[in-house]
Amino acid sequence: MRMHTGEKPFGCKLCSKRFTRPSCLNLHMKTHTGDKPWKCQICKNSYRFSSNLTRHMKTHTKEKFSCKLCGQEFRHYSQLSLHRREHTGRQPYKCALCDKICNNTSQLQTHMTQHTGEKLTCATCDKKFTNKYALNSHLKTHTGDNKLNCSFCDHIFTCSGDLKRHTRIHSGEKPFDCELCSKTFSQSSTLNAHMKVHSGDKPWRCQICNKSYTRSGSLTIHMKTHTGEKFSCKLCGQEFRNFYQLSVHKRNHGKKPI
Repeated sequence: MRMHTGEKPFGCKLCSKRFTRPSCLNLHMKTHTGDKPWKCQICKNSYRFSSNLTRHMKTHTKEKFSCKLCGQEFRHYSQLSLHRREHTGRQPYKCALCDKICNNTSQLQTHMTQHTGEKLTCATCDKKFTNKYALNSHLKTHTGDNKLNCSFCDHIFTCSGDLKRHTRIHSGEKPFDCELCSKTFSQSSTLNAHMKVHSGDKPWRCQICNKSYTRSGSLTIHMKTHTGEKFSCKLCGQEFRNFYQLSVHKRNHGKKPI
């Protein structure tokens, strides 16, 4: 009934979030403690609950997730979760774990990976992605479809939107303005990240040292300082110890030939 009434009697004592079920509250509490006791013995990924590890193991065994109501099978648990809403009649794009509402199936699928740790894998090279759009864009690098060349440098893109954003690096165009200060940006995502400077919002927290970041990409870069993983140039394969060195190196690829 709480799904219909909106009642959320289970409150987190560490923040203001509330939940409809104690199981959801228990899952949320792990975000504060960082506790992930369930470890995969194959790839060493860790999970907060044994059920998450069980779902993860199917990525190694290739076992599919089956709907108990109609028998339809899915490659990923997030796909099964979305499908089950067709039987229950629940809001189609609402996360069952944190009540976040998304605009479409792809957004909800991407959001669900924050809870499950699932990623979509390229069947050709095993590279992993958090959403179908990123995977489909990557697949074109194998098929050679829709290759778009930058007029100023050697960069090649499979999506016209990516080429347009990249071209602004050369043209200096910055069409996105901050309404709170005079700064301008070449990409809307950069503006959105900048706005968090004003709001102080840093939702992406490192579970090892508790540093917080305004963007998930910044946290991903930071995590490599703990793992020792190097930063690799996608154009030539050269590796660097830190992201700044890679950024400086990439400018060499972006230089227009004399």
